[in-house]
This record gives sequence, C-alpha cells and structure tokens, in this order.
Amino acid sequence: MSLTRLSDKLGYSPSSTLALLKSLQMLEYVAYNPGSKTYVPTMRVAMLGDWVRGQVLRNGALVTLMADLQLETNANEMLAIQNDVSVNRH
Repeated sequence: MSLTRLSDKLGYSPSSTLALLKSLQMLEYVAYNPGSKTYVPTMRVAMLGDWVRGQVLRNGALVTLMADLQLETNANEMLAIQNDVSVNRH
C-alpha cells in the first residue's frame, strides 16, 4: 500500500505514517518496494501470533474437536476471542 493511501486509511498525517512505517521496516514487519513506492507486510507479520498455537493447541485436542464439530454439524467453525466490546469490519 502506498504511504498516501495508508495515511488516509489510518487518518494519520503522512509524516506520522512514514515514521510508523520506518519503525516497522526496521523491525522487518514491512518491506518497501521502491519501484511501486508501496509497503507490504513481511512473513514476520504472519508469524506474530504463532506462539499462541503452541500454548493453546498444544496437544491438538482443540483442533480435533473443532474438526469433529464441523463434520457433525456441517457448519463452519471458528476459534475466536473477544478483544473489545465491538467488531470492526474492513
């Protein structure tokens, strides 16, 4: 996403958005593509919550239970946690 578009989406000034992106780039969470002048998330972002799998899904029982539930009900299953009082859709 371009700096301008991201700044508009976040409602931040371009300078604040750039400072944030530079920090994320230093931490290797985003990469900058000079050809298209866009920032893209790296695989490091996808791994942010990976530690949860080991803690919550330690022996695979929860995943097995969810799969069994899906087969029995023919419905989609989802593991979720409430993070606030509302849900934002993008």
